Amino acid sequence: MIAGLSTLLFWIFRKPISAKVEVWKINAKWKFIIIGSLSAVWIEFEFWAIEKIFGVSGIAASPNIFLDLLVTMPWYIIMIWLLYKIEMRYSYSLFAILILGGVYDFFADGVLGTVLSGNFSLVTPALLLIIFPLFFISYSFIVFPATYLLQNDRTIQLNQKTNWKKYPFALLPLLGLLVYGIILVILF
Repeated sequence: MIAGLSTLLFWIFRKPISAKVEVWKINAKWKFIIIGSLSAVWIEFEFWAIEKIFGVSGIAASPNIFLDLLVTMPWYIIMIWLLYKIEMRYSYSLFAILILGGVYDFFADGVLGTVLSGNFSLVTPALLLIIFPLFFISYSFIVFPATYLLQNDRTIQLNQKTNWKKYPFALLPLLGLLVYGIILVILF
């Protein structure tokens, strides 16, 4: 809910935020990565804070916020960088980007998270599909502000290709998740 509210607040204040970000003296790629990364930090902080306030566990990757960020931020940065790459190649609507964020979270927290926790079973994919709207909402604040700001950045020319190849190409960040998942399995 807080992630969705954060996305809504961004939408309400998108124009003044866009004006502030537009004057940053760095290129569009770094703006995209910084905004996406800061958004991911906010989401992880929110998950951690909910655990602390309500005395629950299992929402954040770790009860220690610094360890949580150490474990999760490499995936977020890889995902955001690859999302930037796909958005520079093809044109996606903001709604499509929200759906893609849900797909990325479905595989990150849903599939990889349940596999790493040892809770994956034959019914897990069906349960994950049922709760897909939660994945959609959770990553909305990570992918939406960065994308909106990129699409409204007057300093770059986005490629406007719109053929069928753009949808399989949009799954490229999942390759980053595969590499990240293998590294996690090796380390832990």
